[in-house]
Amino acid sequence: MRMKKNSCESSSELGIMRRLDEAAESMVSVSESKGDSASPAPHERVDWKELVMTLSVSIFAFSGTWIGWVVFFNGYLCHLTAAFRMKQAPFFRGWDIVWNVFLCVYVNAVTYWQPWTILLTIGSLIAWTLNQFLLHRNFAVHIFLVQLPLFVALMFYENASTVQSVRQGRAYGSASFASASFADVVCKAHFAATA
Repeated sequence: MRMKKNSCESSSELGIMRRLDEAAESMVSVSESKGDSASPAPHERVDWKELVMTLSVSIFAFSGTWIGWVVFFNGYLCHLTAAFRMKQAPFFRGWDIVWNVFLCVYVNAVTYWQPWTILLTIGSLIAWTLNQFLLHRNFAVHIFLVQLPLFVALMFYENASTVQSVRQGRAYGSASFASASFADVVCKAHFAATA
């Protein structure tokens, strides 16, 4: 008799366990379907690496040049929309890339600081390409091997133009006080060596 009771208890316990398993599975499937439509937590909505790149592009605003402001504005739109995963992000990314290519070609065409500008530009282009396709858009590579070298090339372009204009007796209206003083400190040695 004891056997029967145990076997009955066992089958009723198995029935209860099956029902609990079914209930748990249905709860999981309901929570998964809600999870797909629910918005992620605030910290999951922000791509912090893109936000860091947004802040790092600010160095171009401190150049005091019109090219620096264009790079700052476009980079800010590109990286900020990507940081907050906005639907406009792909458009602004393409916009930023087109402007950066145009400005790099322009600066390389008119700068007095060659061959260094072209070397920095080629190095940045190689780093950007490798970062896109092999390194999965590493933010540190973008900041230190793309943005920073191009910023240095821009500063030497603007400041070399300023010093050259002063030497030739022409006024150079777009140079700010900061870039003129930078030209005095950094570019004097370059021009002294080449004069």
